[in-house]
Amino acid sequence: MEHIQFQVEGMSCGHCVNAIETALSKEVGVQSVQVNLDAGTVMIDYNADQVSESTLSLTIENQGFDVVE
Repeated sequence: MEHIQFQVEGMSCGHCVNAIETALSKEVGVQSVQVNLDAGTVMIDYNADQVSESTLSLTIENQGFDVVE
C-alpha cells in the first residue's frame, strides 16, 4: 500500500470535496481518500500495482482542480 498527498488549488466547498472523493474512489486500487479543504490537500492510500500517481493527479485535474507540483 502506498500513500501520497497532493496539494490542490481551487477547492472551496463541500461539493468540491465530494467531487474529488467520488472520482478518486472510482479508480481501481484506491483504498481511501481524505480531503482537507482548509489545508488544500488530498491524501490517498492506494495500490501502486493497480493505479499510478499520474492517474490519481489527472483524476483530480479532470474534476476542475489544479494539482500543485
